[in-house]
Amino acid sequence: MELKKYIEIGEVIRIISESSLIVSLLNLDTSAIPKEGDKVEIYSLGDPLFDSHGDKIADFVQVKDNLKIKKVENKYLICQKESVNASALFEATKSLADMFDTVQESDINVDSREISPLGNYSKKIRIGDLARLKVADPKVVTE
Repeated sequence: MELKKYIEIGEVIRIISESSLIVSLLNLDTSAIPKEGDKVEIYSLGDPLFDSHGDKIADFVQVKDNLKIKKVENKYLICQKESVNASALFEATKSLADMFDTVQESDINVDSREISPLGNYSKKIRIGDLARLKVADPKVVTE
């Protein structure tokens, strides 16, 4: 059983500009047709992940960016990066930040001999990078 939060849809097939690209619609799942305004995650697969018995359970997912669909065609999507007005965001969150203590990462009590860091992955988007549609209402699926 798994929580289905994304639907694999295709790959980056063209980079139009610094803020726009085209994603193919190769593996379209009819349960979620993409529409303008939906979110698309661009990613690549990294190191294989194994359980304690040595069985592969998945590949590490390296998210490169989250984009918004601007145009939907039959076989492809045009996606763009949207920016947020930083000064407006700062003003809106400044008072919230004052209400909470700063959260810092702290060590976990682990056996340091078992640390196995992930590889170094580039966050640069390239043609061929994978794309998946973010599901607005995740569903549990059994396969």
